[in-house]
Amino acid sequence: MKRLLLFPAPLLLLLAVASAEDVLVITPDEFAPAVWDEWNAKSPRAQVNDFATADAALVAAFEAVSVEDRAAFSFAMGPMSGDFDAFVNLRLNEHALHTWDVEVA
Repeated sequence: MKRLLLFPAPLLLLLAVASAEDVLVITPDEFAPAVWDEWNAKSPRAQVNDFATADAALVAAFEAVSVEDRAAFSFAMGPMSGDFDAFVNLRLNEHALHTWDVEVA
């Protein structure tokens, strides 16, 4: 039986358990709109500050994952699946895309 893990969960928890075969991670449909509503309600300065804080925390979380856990990690998102490096690369892509938003704020 698969354990159910609802996203958003703390990233380290996701990284620790998402590679286990008995875990199913589900993002509720209302999650993304709620995140954007919260983000859009912030002032430009608050967006810049929160972006930098969240980005630093995410980098620290990635760096804290052991070599063994990186090797064991896998994820699936729709028809796409990948390993730890692919997961980090997805975040890097988001970072590159949204850094422009922050720089012009």
